[in-house]
Amino acid sequence: MINIIWKVYTSINDFDKLIWDDKIAVKNPFSSSSFMKIVENIHSDEFFYYFVGEDLSNNIVALGFMHITSLDLLQKYSDQFILKKIRNFSPRFLKLRIGMTATWETYGQHFWYDSSVLDYEIFVKEFIGQIKKNCKNHLVQVFRDYLEDSNNFELYLSENNKHQFVTSESVSFSKIFIEKGATEESFLYTSIKKKHRNYLKKIFKDKAEKKITVDFVKDFLPLLDEVLYPLYSKVNKNAKEYQTALLPKSFFHDIKKTWGDNSFILVIKDEAKTILAFVLLLKEKEVLNPFLIGMDYSKREHNLWYHCTWESIVYAINNDVRIIDLGATNTEMKMKLGARAFKNYISLRFTNKTINFFFKDLLKHLS
Repeated sequence: MINIIWKVYTSINDFDKLIWDDKIAVKNPFSSSSFMKIVENIHSDEFFYYFVGEDLSNNIVALGFMHITSLDLLQKYSDQFILKKIRNFSPRFLKLRIGMTATWETYGQHFWYDSSVLDYEIFVKEFIGQIKKNCKNHLVQVFRDYLEDSNNFELYLSENNKHQFVTSESVSFSKIFIEKGATEESFLYTSIKKKHRNYLKKIFKDKAEKKITVDFVKDFLPLLDEVLYPLYSKVNKNAKEYQTALLPKSFFHDIKKTWGDNSFILVIKDEAKTILAFVLLLKEKEVLNPFLIGMDYSKREHNLWYHCTWESIVYAINNDVRIIDLGATNTEMKMKLGARAFKNYISLRFTNKTINFFFKDLLKHLS
């Protein structure tokens, strides 16, 4: 049995970032050390734990991650007058303290182990031991994300269940894969089904008739206060499938500072050049991430979501992008535009053994 010596850090800046980027982020820039630092800044009052496991020769053999945060069970009603009054007296009313192996802004497996010297059975046992030792003050543990396109996801879930976790299907994730040499027309006819293609053509015609235009803005921060943030706030407030807390304005500043010209917005304008919708796009090498969207819901007749998504695809085709990472939610709509959906599973358990024994099945409803 291998002896693992664990070192625990509370910030991505406290250890060699190349370790994280090489083993965890791999080809996903949006779980990179640079992005993790932005996430830490967003949640400056929460706790992050990075676990680095070494063998007796100081070789890195395992990595793990835990974020201690709050799950607001009443997030959809957070702006309601009564709830605000209650939380003036009891700020944590119906907020569940959880520890999860990812963040609200990232997804995928934030762990790694050297399969040449240990297996997942050993890793997860060691990792759980380190969580128990170092991560306090949380009621529920959430091990995520186990996507169906990842290797051994069923084995991982089965092994987690041996430690009294329950498995639950969570929100699916979507990606669009673009072949090298693809054109706008070839993608339209090979990746999109006929009925959806015909609907898109109607939208294209409507766009021309209503003189809807598309533009790209690299220097988007001057638009943040008056235009972008109000539009983004409306979308966040109306989210039904997977609503998270509103990102602060500082997030936009940190993105621009980190990604520079590879961060920009795609805007949809009406005939009067008023911005009706936008998408914040992040590009790194061959990956494009339409990270968040904002739109004016009073202008639904303009098919704003379709324009935002389709124009992101066109940009990707014209700029040598191979993968568009569309993230979670709205899977069926995204599939209409050629996306592939991947089921996602998570493991959950209460940290208290007695509570977990009697009530762990209730956790399936959290996802």
